[in-house]
Amino acid sequence: MGDRRDGNKHLPDIRRMCSLKVDISGQPPSRWNPEDLKEVFSKYGEVGDVFIPRPKNSSRQSGFAFVRFHSERDGSEALRKMNGYDLDGCRLSVSRAQYGRGEKPHDGGQGRDAPRRRSRSR
Repeated sequence: MGDRRDGNKHLPDIRRMCSLKVDISGQPPSRWNPEDLKEVFSKYGEVGDVFIPRPKNSSRQSGFAFVRFHSERDGSEALRKMNGYDLDGCRLSVSRAQYGRGEKPHDGGQGRDAPRRRSRSR
């Protein structure tokens, strides 16, 4: 797991890792922390990183996390086995992460800064 105390200096290289997004239903339990999530997910292979984002200007954790495996096969196995897993009374929903750290979703040119198109029928 990466040390995030000094900004991006100690973030692990996740480019070749299999990234899973883990959502939790309801209020996160006491075991909703990087160490415990690593322990739970490492049953399926070597976990390279666990990251639980925090909302800006808040000390509380988000209701989702990213668990990253060194091996694609291990990540796929964890996805199959952990989706629907009960963690202290809260159901986990596990899916493949859509974007890596620092990436932004593609908006197909329809975002706020995209040029507006006019209809030719005017």
